[in-house]
Amino acid sequence: MDAFANIPIPFDSYGNILLGDYENYADDQVVEIVLTIDDSNVTGPSWGIAQIVPIGNYDIIQTELKSKTAGSAEGTENAYTFTIAELKEFAKVNGEYWIDEANGGRKGIAVNTYNGAALTGLSVVESGNSDPIDLTFDEYRNILLSEFVNYADNDEVALTITVPEDKVGWGVAKLADIAWQKQWGDDEYTATAPVSDWVVTVGFLKQVAKAGTDEYITDQYERQGVVINVYNDAALTAVKLYVKGETNMKPVNPNQSQVYNVAGGIVVNAMNEKVSVYSIDGRLVKQTMANNSTISLAQGLYIVKVGTSVAVKVLVK
Repeated sequence: MDAFANIPIPFDSYGNILLGDYENYADDQVVEIVLTIDDSNVTGPSWGIAQIVPIGNYDIIQTELKSKTAGSAEGTENAYTFTIAELKEFAKVNGEYWIDEANGGRKGIAVNTYNGAALTGLSVVESGNSDPIDLTFDEYRNILLSEFVNYADNDEVALTITVPEDKVGWGVAKLADIAWQKQWGDDEYTATAPVSDWVVTVGFLKQVAKAGTDEYITDQYERQGVVINVYNDAALTAVKLYVKGETNMKPVNPNQSQVYNVAGGIVVNAMNEKVSVYSIDGRLVKQTMANNSTISLAQGLYIVKVGTSVAVKVLVK
């Protein structure tokens, strides 16, 4: 399986995200929002650093994003995941899309940042990507629910456990909900090597986070998630998520646009549509209006978005 970068969603310098740039993806597609904190006064997790609001309406706070790590002068990245369905709901007030009449009738959302944070990345996570996704855990080995809740139950999480050589073959780790209401004693991990991976499913982590109930358990700090309890000189050194499912992005409607490669560029069969061409690492390479146009490009893999259609990948040879 080829590894591709996530597909970028455009946003402006004010953190505004237009509904038309994400509404055509499937509702269960996962979106990653990256906030960078360049203020060392943010000394740790749980600082408020952003609010998501309907575009042009700062009175309706749909959700608040809190820091996962301390800030730094060099900038510290914090990633958050939501589904397309959630982003659509964030754009609504009383069940209807909010219309920003003061700015041309726009619809969408805005990520309002503060405490030294800035919106630096926004992309659709491509299912089937063979590159693992690093999940954040703190010094107490807590993993917040927001790190994994939006992924499919059959996606897998590898918990990397390190032990001394004389502890290989010993039971060294168990999982519990973040409030320690229930420890899953029947699912103890036995170290198979000095460095080994305990592989569990996202569905199992969700089950653990509920402590055998129907609702996610909340601890005294209003957090939800799981904790990895290690013992017998074991240490948790990495947590990586592997997306197993096939992509659920909707294909581009051929009647709206058609993009294909030719020698030295791409052809866009569309009339009076804005075309945005991104490099595979998310940089905007070219933007123009298409009128059944040929766009010259150097050799390489590009992400092309035509109008409000879903972005597609095109390889230029």
